[in-house]
Amino acid sequence: MVKPIWLGLLFCAAGMLTGCINADAVYLQDASGRTAQCGPYTKLGHLPMENEATEMKMRSCVSKLELQGYERVAAPKA
Repeated sequence: MVKPIWLGLLFCAAGMLTGCINADAVYLQDASGRTAQCGPYTKLGHLPMENEATEMKMRSCVSKLELQGYERVAAPKA
């Protein structure tokens, strides 16, 4: 029988090995040429609820800026 503590440690180790994913930033610009950026936010590759929270954060940021007159634009060249 596997002790719960070892099972928990195994789960944590597996989570660390899968790593994190950065969601791409979204860029917006208003009529006067000012730019704003939402993100990038870090997604945890193995936790669906965390990923959903990250997506909600991104949508909220973009929505607030769109209400202020910003529109999405392509990412600036590095």
